[in-house]
Amino acid sequence: MDRKVDITDVDTPQMVQFSYSVEWYEEPNLTWKNRLTRYADSRFVPASFEIHWLSIINSFVLVLLLTAFLTIILLRVLKNDFSKYMELDDEALEEEEVRQSRNIGRIFQSLDAERNPF
Repeated sequence: MDRKVDITDVDTPQMVQFSYSVEWYEEPNLTWKNRLTRYADSRFVPASFEIHWLSIINSFVLVLLLTAFLTIILLRVLKNDFSKYMELDDEALEEEEVRQSRNIGRIFQSLDAERNPF
């Protein structure tokens, strides 16, 4: 069987069989303890890790900005709520509480009336 296949001709269908081969060889002076030193000493893994200060500073600044934006939004909402409730006097607050309790009473009253019509 021929190992090289020409796939440039797209008009004719081709049957391609993919394979691989492995060649094992023995190293008599390689001990079991030192079998992985070849991979540990490769240039794929750096010998010393460098700290990327720019990324650390960038992340820190981003966290500070997001925290500041969230704080500003929350302070604006709370300021509007506090100013609204500070404008109301005690009588208006009591009237609002009474109105809310009446509405709650009406809700439960209508539910009881629907369940028990007698």
